[in-house]
Amino acid sequence: MVVNKSITNSILSYNEYVKVAYYQDKKTKKFFENSYIFNKNTGLINKIKYDKDWHLRQSYLYNTFRIDYLNQECLANGMTPIFITLTLPSPYHPTSKYYDPNLSVSDGYQKLQEIFRAVYNDFKVDRKRIENLKFIRVIEPHKSWIPHLHAIVYVPAHLKDLFLGHLKRIIENNHLKQTDIKVLETAKYAVVYLLKYVDKTLSGSDEIRGWKIHHKIKRSFTMSNLNNGITRNIFKRLSSFLKYDEEDEDNSYLHQILNKVSIDRFQVDENRNIIKHLKFGTSNSSISISETIEVTKKVSKLTFDEDINLDDDMIYEDENLYKIIDTIVFQGFEEVYNMRDNIFYKGDFIIEPDVPKYDFAISIEQGNEKLNI
Repeated sequence: MVVNKSITNSILSYNEYVKVAYYQDKKTKKFFENSYIFNKNTGLINKIKYDKDWHLRQSYLYNTFRIDYLNQECLANGMTPIFITLTLPSPYHPTSKYYDPNLSVSDGYQKLQEIFRAVYNDFKVDRKRIENLKFIRVIEPHKSWIPHLHAIVYVPAHLKDLFLGHLKRIIENNHLKQTDIKVLETAKYAVVYLLKYVDKTLSGSDEIRGWKIHHKIKRSFTMSNLNNGITRNIFKRLSSFLKYDEEDEDNSYLHQILNKVSIDRFQVDENRNIIKHLKFGTSNSSISISETIEVTKKVSKLTFDEDINLDDDMIYEDENLYKIIDTIVFQGFEEVYNMRDNIFYKGDFIIEPDVPKYDFAISIEQGNEKLNI
């Protein structure tokens, strides 16, 4: 599907993309400078300190730890990691004599998504779709700012050759000339291999963020659902006091958390009736966390077909999908956090030290309009 053309599809320079990111950061900072936290118990009003670098660092750590977790899980289950690089065909590249000026950066992004969906969704053996594939996928720009794709797909070892044949057919059908396919025999280092290519994208460098904003690329990074209960929201709370043990080489950081924490996640309807209760981690821990979410819109079948991770960035951009009602952390049966009313869901920020860490709501005031969230 070709998207509508507009000025946002024009290719900018490095400095112009940096300016786009700077402008967005400036708008976000201004928004929070006009915002405050109101404590319902004490009546105290406190300003919110927004820290872009903290937000980017949290996002980078969360995503790299998720990648490490998925890699360990797949290798423990005997799956083979296959590294894939896909570059768009000539009509998408301005330097090619076959360049089609009607094709934009956004069109290239959509095309790469379409191709990768075929790689992941259309792999069949004896006409049956293989559903236990896992993947990590990143779309980022070349030096020409035209997008390309890096991915690791984890395949059951006995299906490796069949998958490589499936991948070859997709490459030929889409006329892809520049590709790189590697079976990572040293599977332990699959994460290091991927991060070597995509570190700037995951760390949120200014020019990459500006590129994504300008061309409306919302999901440059995605991966298979981990189903381990550690959402981005929960990670932010636990990582503040559960430190990563680098000497524990047998367990990723998320595995270490699950070995120390008990997690309960409740899914409720609009009347707060419990629809689903899931438990994760260890049952005999002195640290427990409870999170309640409300479903506000059905997830489409297409979403599940694409195996979108419900903890991915998209969820934080689409407020109509899931709504975090409450997140509570207990340590040794003493309440540590009781965050309410979508505080972290609405935006990432650091609370000033004098704000009590329990039972407060956020109010946002813009001009004469006051919104209670």
